[in-house]
Amino acid sequence: MPSKPVIIVLDDMKDRIVWLRRWFDSSTHIVWKTNVSDFLEAVESYPSVSLIILDHDLDMLPGSVGVSMGPDGLTGLDATHHLSETFHHVPILVWSRNGHGAAQMTANLQKRGFRKVSALMYGFGRILHDHIRTKLG
Repeated sequence: MPSKPVIIVLDDMKDRIVWLRRWFDSSTHIVWKTNVSDFLEAVESYPSVSLIILDHDLDMLPGSVGVSMGPDGLTGLDATHHLSETFHHVPILVWSRNGHGAAQMTANLQKRGFRKVSALMYGFGRILHDHIRTKLG
């Protein structure tokens, strides 16, 4: 297992992962999963997680509108229902274009006792980089 900070990401958009890896190329180990089942498995397999990033809509196709589910039939909201309470101490960033879905995810996590939860509308750049850096400590 890596000794550097670990960010585990649930997201279907490769450009976001490319962006993360460019900004955090050698300083952070980024684990990218595109569906909820694989994401939950990955989170449980790392003894130390520094940050969790969640997207709501998974497997979005160009031009699609509305909620999109991953190949396992689940969304990021489902991930918030199944994320183990052992991760209450880990900062979680909900990163989604779906404002309604992001609000539901944030509320569910907070209701379940996760206290280090924040949400940002999807975007790239220095503001997002700095926000993530702050979460990593």
